[in-house]
Amino acid sequence: MRHRFHSMCPYFAMFPESFARFWIEALTEPGDTVLDPFAGRGTAPFEALLLGRVGVGVDINPVAACLNKAKLTPPQSSTLERRLRDLERGYDGNLWEAAAEQMPAFFLGAYHLKTLGQLLYLRRHLKWQERRSDAMISALVLGGLHGEVSSRMYLSNQMPRTISTKPAYSLRFWEKRNLVAPYRDAFSMLRHAASFRYKSPLPDARGRALFGDFRSVRWAGTGVAPNLIITSPPYGAVTSYEEDQWLRLWFRSAREGSSHARRSTPASRGLLALYRRLLADGGRCTRAWR
Repeated sequence: MRHRFHSMCPYFAMFPESFARFWIEALTEPGDTVLDPFAGRGTAPFEALLLGRVGVGVDINPVAACLNKAKLTPPQSSTLERRLRDLERGYDGNLWEAAAEQMPAFFLGAYHLKTLGQLLYLRRHLKWQERRSDAMISALVLGGLHGEVSSRMYLSNQMPRTISTKPAYSLRFWEKRNLVAPYRDAFSMLRHAASFRYKSPLPDARGRALFGDFRSVRWAGTGVAPNLIITSPPYGAVTSYEEDQWLRLWFRSAREGSSHARRSTPASRGLLALYRRLLADGGRCTRAWR
């Protein structure tokens, strides 16, 4: 049965779990280390954990890095519930709804004022890089940040689950169809999402999630060389995660304002030769990892 952590948050360019499972089982033994240097939402390293291997995921995208941390180092459900309870107790609705009123028109159209206040509060207080429970809560928010308005699993007005639509387009879409963001209690949604995800048992093993450029992992100090590298390198000029995921990036970013107008520089296309050299030579990858 498919583990429920796999579908925690939509993500472009995912390969199926069955693809990762086939090669992990064919080319490694239990206890071996499986590395994905462009991990995305962590399919390969998490599948490695489920198969008794050590899964390691690296990604420069903070959304991907957060999802990897949540999946590869998940907290116990009791710890997660305790953290949610503490966060909810600390929430001051009047304070954060007043902050929500000052947000740009897109956010006021995308979310009910009470929901937006909760999101601003969680955005400020969740320290996903420091606390495993915060990484999991952040990942659950990212998965429910936008989607079909008919489902209470999503917090937003009508939007796709996969990509973050641009503000101007979204406002026109909602106005034309007289769509108003429904009230969704973020804490209730998070408890429901956690209950659903944790119906699958946690892996016995624990992996490692690294946030940053794979070329810098030599400074990570792991001391462990991978037995298998399984990955799908970045698409370069084909797509831009800053545009496709700008709303999720806004939630997980310390920067104020949106990132929908930002793009990775075209220089990433010049890295294709580096990807090819790095991934085609296991020895080179092993030396870089060490």
